[in-house]
Amino acid sequence: MRRPGMGMNGKAADGGQATVEFAIVMVLFLLLLSGLVDLGRLAGTYYILANASREGARVGVLGKPDTDIEAAIQRVAATLDPARLMVQIMPGVVERFRGVPLEVSVSYALDLLMPFTAAILPNPFPLRVETVMRME
Repeated sequence: MRRPGMGMNGKAADGGQATVEFAIVMVLFLLLLSGLVDLGRLAGTYYILANASREGARVGVLGKPDTDIEAAIQRVAATLDPARLMVQIMPGVVERFRGVPLEVSVSYALDLLMPFTAAILPNPFPLRVETVMRME
C-alpha cells in the first residue's frame, strides 16, 4: 500500500515542486545578471570618461587650443561613439592665464542593453565627468 505523497517507486513525489522553485530562482538570477551587465557597462564607460576628461585637462593646462584638448579626449575615449560624446571646455582660450582653473567636462549618453535595467534607469543613461586643473 502506498502512502500519500509517495511516488510509484516509494520515493517522495516532489519533482514538480523542485521545478517551480528552480523557475522562480532562475528568473531572479537572470534579472540580477542582466542588471550586473548594464551596471558593469556603466562603470566602465564612466572610467573611460574620467580618464578622457583628465587627459583633456592635462593637455589644456599646458596652453594648448581646444582642438588639441578635444583630440586628446577622443584618443582616450576611442571605444565610445564619438557622435554621443560631448565636450565642454571653460574658460575660453582668450581667458586662460597662469593660475586660472580650467574645467573640462565630458558627457556621454549610454544605451542600456537589458530591458529590466532600462525599465528602472533612464535610457539612454546620461554620464558626465568634470575635471578642474589650474593653468600652468
